[in-house]
Amino acid sequence: MARINKGFWIWLTFSEKDNSYLEELQRKVQLILKSPLFKPHLTLYGPFESLSDELLLFIKELANKEKTFKLLTNKYGKKNEFFESFFIKVKASQKLIDLRKEFLRFENKQNEFSYHPHISLAYGKFENRFKDDLLLTVPEVKKKLHIAKFSIVKVDEKKFIWDEVMTFPFETKN
Repeated sequence: MARINKGFWIWLTFSEKDNSYLEELQRKVQLILKSPLFKPHLTLYGPFESLSDELLLFIKELANKEKTFKLLTNKYGKKNEFFESFFIKVKASQKLIDLRKEFLRFENKQNEFSYHPHISLAYGKFENRFKDDLLLTVPEVKKKLHIAKFSIVKVDEKKFIWDEVMTFPFETKN
């Protein structure tokens, strides 16, 4: 089945402190790699063609059960794919896998493909030499980041639009 480039995606988004850190890091990266602008995130699931009342209720109930949690990062990564050009590698924790499985169950789907969680810092087709040079100048990656909410994002990849339409905060851990 072909990937659709318009729809609604579920993103995991960060605590205010970690979001500010990622925005600053993303700004440094995008000074070198001219990229479409988008909010720091970790894509969890999607796309959905539309937002049904059932989906919204499901996300709201799931968010109400969740507490903020830590993501363990590794280092920077790079690929020759537009939407995975330059990014922070993220450990595929059981927490991430379980959250993703919740959405698969909601859609009555099997896990049809592997999941490679990452936090993109730039989208685009760039020569590897630019990404290699960038690796020499960016600061070391923070080892832990805090996920604070689900975001529903209306996406049009052809027009480079990522419009956050709703957020569902998690309960803050004590």
